[in-house]
Amino acid sequence: MAKNIEVTLTLNSKDFNSKLGKARGSLQNFGSTGKVATGTVIGLAARLAPLAAGFIAVKSALDGVSSSLRVSSQFEDVQVTLTNIIGSAEGGAAALRVITEAAEELPFAFEELSGAAPALATVSDNIGELEDNIKLAADIAANFGIPFEVAAGQLQRSFSAGAGAADVFREKGVLAAAGFEAGVKVSIDETIEKIREFGESIEGSAQTLNTTFTGATSQAGDALTLFQKAVGDAFRPEATAFLNTLVTRFRENKEEIMAFAKAIGTNALEG
Repeated sequence: MAKNIEVTLTLNSKDFNSKLGKARGSLQNFGSTGKVATGTVIGLAARLAPLAAGFIAVKSALDGVSSSLRVSSQFEDVQVTLTNIIGSAEGGAAALRVITEAAEELPFAFEELSGAAPALATVSDNIGELEDNIKLAADIAANFGIPFEVAAGQLQRSFSAGAGAADVFREKGVLAAAGFEAGVKVSIDETIEKIREFGESIEGSAQTLNTTFTGATSQAGDALTLFQKAVGDAFRPEATAFLNTLVTRFRENKEEIMAFAKAIGTNALEG
């Protein structure tokens, strides 16, 4: 199996590099066609053909690794979001590591954890507390049959606005199980303390769910996600740099490109 994966990656890499090389060549040709007449549709077509070829070539290159690039890009986007919330690139990277490791350990997909983690980060004083809050939300979700994203959102509401703001926790019996009484006002600090104490009593609920088919499916999915991320990480920097170059070329020649598009539309209408 390992050999097959290695061969597949080698072939994908060669194909990607080959097609990206063709795209680069097209852009270079585009730069050398500046003296082509541009007053007619034919002239514009000749001028813009290399750029169009570049778009086609890069799309072909990206199609082969699209799923891996999408996963890699998702991780990158999550890290940027966490960096903005936490206030430092180091903190964002550390938070992403926490989420990734939690996804490997818990019966919830990386997508679920990464979608909810930013909300939990807003009520976590440090990376260690973020990890604790992720595990607490996971145990509550597993114990009461609540989607992880919902449990995390309710936890964030409880910790920032008090138990009264956590409607789903009330409806699902989480607040009652944690010892909250209807109509009794509790401060935010008391709310945090009571929910954390309750969390200790149900600690391990998420791990227990790992033994089920649902948990096994989630673990397998996360393993595939991490594999795709590793593949995408290898391609993403070069693909990103090339796409930025392609966009720059488009913007530099936008007037000609728009004129060409208009000419095609006009000729089509006139038959």
